[in-house]
Amino acid sequence: MTVLAIADVLQDAKDGIDLWYAFIIGLPGLVAAIGVIYGQHKAKERWSRQEKQGDEIREEVKNNHAENLRDEITRGFREIRADISGLREELRTERVERIEGDKREVA
Repeated sequence: MTVLAIADVLQDAKDGIDLWYAFIIGLPGLVAAIGVIYGQHKAKERWSRQEKQGDEIREEVKNNHAENLRDEITRGFREIRADISGLREELRTERVERIEGDKREVA
């Protein structure tokens, strides 16, 4: 029923039963309105809490490590590059040695 129907019932109310009838008809709408208001309140709390956490994360990732994550990744890439350079040098040396060995066998 709509608000107008409830208003009609209240206007024509002759005893307490009619008032109970109007209350029972309006109760689901009242519960829904309270639920929406409560949900909005909780959402606002959650949003403000996430906003505070976002301020901490804005500049850098916070964790319990002694070194910043960005610096750890950069150091890791440097180590990988050094390993790759070492492997290339070993391959060059092996190649040169193989070429020299082939020259000795031919001669």
